[in-house]
Amino acid sequence: MFDILIFKSKKMKKLVLILCMCLTASFVTSQSNQKNNARAEKAIALIASEMSNLNDSEIEFIKQAFLDKYTSNGKATAVKGLSKEQKRAIFRKSRDNTKNTLLEKFSNSQANKILKLENQSFQTFKPKNK
Repeated sequence: MFDILIFKSKKMKKLVLILCMCLTASFVTSQSNQKNNARAEKAIALIASEMSNLNDSEIEFIKQAFLDKYTSNGKATAVKGLSKEQKRAIFRKSRDNTKNTLLEKFSNSQANKILKLENQSFQTFKPKNK
């Protein structure tokens, strides 16, 4: 009876179903973005403390490069059934792309140091599973 009163048409049922799916997808994406932001912030904090000569625009550039990297890694590795080697190849390519992005503003030695510090930040970063 409740079903009949609220959803008088099939279009209304479809609309509500689509709305629920969109809200769920939005929530999942939000959770992923929060995790990526936390990872990037952790890396940026270490990089900024070790490389004190960086200005705010350079730090923001690095953060955006990392966020792009984490997002693309998440999308690429979300495919089920990937082997460890396939995932490793995705991560290598992503690292190379990030390095090329960093080379737009930094020297090769600076880009290598930034990536090394990012890697060090992973050693201490453990995201909370919710």
